[in-house]
Amino acid sequence: MLQSDDASSVASQFSKTFFSKTRNMLVRIAVWHYFVLEGVFVGFFSSFLPQMQITLGLTDSMLGSAVIFYYTGQVLAAPIAGAIIRNHGCRVACFTGSMCFCIALPFVSLADTYDLLCGTFLCFGLSLGLIDVSMNSAAILAEVIAAKPIVGAFHGSYSVSVALGGLAGTALSKNFTALQVYTTLSCIFGFLNVFAGYILYVIVRGYV
Repeated sequence: MLQSDDASSVASQFSKTFFSKTRNMLVRIAVWHYFVLEGVFVGFFSSFLPQMQITLGLTDSMLGSAVIFYYTGQVLAAPIAGAIIRNHGCRVACFTGSMCFCIALPFVSLADTYDLLCGTFLCFGLSLGLIDVSMNSAAILAEVIAAKPIVGAFHGSYSVSVALGGLAGTALSKNFTALQVYTTLSCIFGFLNVFAGYILYVIVRGYV
């Protein structure tokens, strides 16, 4: 009877350890996905700016002023992201921001006038700001769950993703339009967002 209890205790401890490690790994993968998503999108977005400038016939000053709307959107998104996180948790904010991010990117390439370009840059900046704040909140949560410092690794993956996205975007811009590349990226990452959102919703729901 004692041996049976010992075996049951060992099995229970093994089960807890296994599921704890699995949970930590899945949460890290989901959060890592959002950092890679933003990094790749920012890299591709930046690499296609010269093509959009030529297509729309913009001067350097016009393109620069349009980019201001992009950064303005990021600033405006911060309090919105904070409100969503406060009321619904970071998992909802991450999923909402990432899907808005994927939807907004192709519309940037559809702008055929300077005014529309400024409007799409503003919307793209809003979506980027939303995912930026929420994914950092999720990274802190993942660090708490893992009980060790891992936020730096997430930020490192973002930097690498920006660099790789920029290089890949520069290469693809020679043979493909911004609409083709942006739409393909949005479809791929939009599909992955569903899985990342599901992981955070199911696993992390008890922590937020």
